[in-house]
Parts: sequence; C-alpha cells; structure tokens
Amino acid sequence: YGPVSASVSSVGSADLIIEGDNTQDRLGAALVLRGDFNGDGTDDLVLGAPYDDANTPDAGIAFVLFGNTTSSGTIYAADTDLGFYGKGTNDHTGSALSYVSDIDGDGKDELLLAAPDQKNNGAASGVVYLTYGSSTSMATGATINSGAAGDGLGWALDVAGDTDGNGVVELALGAAGVDGATTSTDKGALYLLGVAAY
Repeated sequence: YGPVSASVSSVGSADLIIEGDNTQDRLGAALVLRGDFNGDGTDDLVLGAPYDDANTPDAGIAFVLFGNTTSSGTIYAADTDLGFYGKGTNDHTGSALSYVSDIDGDGKDELLLAAPDQKNNGAASGVVYLTYGSSTSMATGATINSGAAGDGLGWALDVAGDTDGNGVVELALGAAGVDGATTSTDKGALYLLGVAAY
C-alpha cells in the first residue's frame, strides 16, 4: 500500500477498508500493527471489535489480518485470517491490544488482549489474555485476572520494557476501577508484571 500524500483529504481513498460484520460490532475500537504474529517476516494487523456478538452478546473478538494480504477495496472482519473470541456476555474482548516481542523463541510475536468487563472475579473485574503467536490459531497462553469486581483490568495495556534491569520484560496493565485500600472508590491502579512468569 502506498504512502499518504499531501493531497489525500478523505479515508474514502484508502487502499484497503476493513469493516465490521454486523451492526454495533465497533471494529477498530483498538488496533495494533507492529508485530509479526505468524512469523512470516511481515507485520500483521490486529483489530478489536469489542461489541461483536458472534460468540455471545457483546463478548467481543480480536481479528488478525496477516501482513502478506493482497486484498484491496473493502473487506469484512470475517475475511481476516484469525480470531480470538470473547468468552462471556459483555466481556468486550478486544478493547485493548498490544504485541509482546517473541518470548518463547519460536520466531512469532505474542499478543495481549483485554476483556475489561469479564467476570472471573465479579462483574467487570476484567481479564487480560496472553496468546502465543501462530499461523493457525489464537490459543490462550496465560490468563491474568483482576482482584475484584469493578476493577476493569485491561482498559489500557502496553509492554513497558525491562523497567528494573533484570532482563525480564514487564507488561503494564491499567485497571481504572480499582478501589483504594481505605474508602477511595475507583482510585485506579497500574500493574507491572514480568512476562517471564508466563
């Protein structure tokens, strides 16, 4: 796909348009590109559709479109190569996404996917999934749970790098709904977790 020129004034001239499959899927609420999920040497696009109903209402999906695609014009989420499906109603899987550089040494980058309203530890406690790179599937490699209802773990996430110099990359996970130790409601929290633990 060619570069954006100074004369471009509308997304209507895009080389490729990817649309959600259904009303209110909200494809594009999150996206990440700089990572090679299938290990073929090209970056792969990951798109979140946190209100997709394919599994159960508003469970959400994260879709992967491999970077060697020859598609052009308009395609749909169903035309992408892989999908990670939310597990429960209103989980909103795919609300936040981040690549993690290849941690298992297989030549494929890993992916973090957030479901901030997942209910493992109460309503809207949230969960972050780590899925290992693959050309055929998006299996869960690890599940990181929040501590309490309303935490909203995963509304924001990123890879922080090696913040403490111990040779282990840390994940940065935001949970804006965490309550304080006393009576502080929705004080929020940021968690740094060493990826080697997973």
